[in-house]
Amino acid sequence: MSEIVEKLLDLQSIDIRISELEKFISSDDSELAKARKEYDNFINSITLVKREVDDLNKKFSELKANYMERKQLYDNAQKKLSSVKNSKEYEAVLKELDLLKKEVDENEIKYLELEEQLNKKKEEEKKFEDQRNAIMESYQENLNRKKNDDQKYRDQLEELKNKRNKLVSTIKNRVLSKYEILKAARNNIAIVQVEDEICKGCYMKIPPQLYVEVKKDKDLKQCPNCQRFLYYKKNEQ
Repeated sequence: MSEIVEKLLDLQSIDIRISELEKFISSDDSELAKARKEYDNFINSITLVKREVDDLNKKFSELKANYMERKQLYDNAQKKLSSVKNSKEYEAVLKELDLLKKEVDENEIKYLELEEQLNKKKEEEKKFEDQRNAIMESYQENLNRKKNDDQKYRDQLEELKNKRNKLVSTIKNRVLSKYEILKAARNNIAIVQVEDEICKGCYMKIPPQLYVEVKKDKDLKQCPNCQRFLYYKKNEQ
């Protein structure tokens, strides 16, 4: 195998790895994405529950105040009953007592129902609060792991780019220019093996004479179909 073919294969290998590392760095991994989604859902849920608890607390306070007011009026009417002086006044107080008793009973039912609803929401809020640390810790762990991995990949990337710069400085500009064009057009695969007159890049048959020339390994040849550089490697047992 000629020196230029070996250099191009090395360069291609470096470029493929550089591309992989850049993708790793730029994309979220599945675990981090899952942790982020869980964290965001948790924040949305706990925010909603807190808002519901605040609304229920407000309604509960208003209902409790109304209940206490009605109850106080009812208690006052009962005291008033013992001091009435005639039957007409007595009937009026009884009527007032019946109305107040109905209002007190209705408010008490609403008061107790709302109290039960509020307690359930508070329990739900407490459950979220208990989960807060675990969920935040899980997300932070995944975030830190992602940052550590990215730093490791950046270190590898820098090392590979330095290695690439040294390698391309030894390749002729004419060849390097063709390589860069092919690399961009062919998803980082600019040089491929040819075997039994078949290009391993596009899997099309090449002319027999071209196959002979590639096997001689004296000069760089390109596939007439995909334009990739071709090289021949003798099969080994």
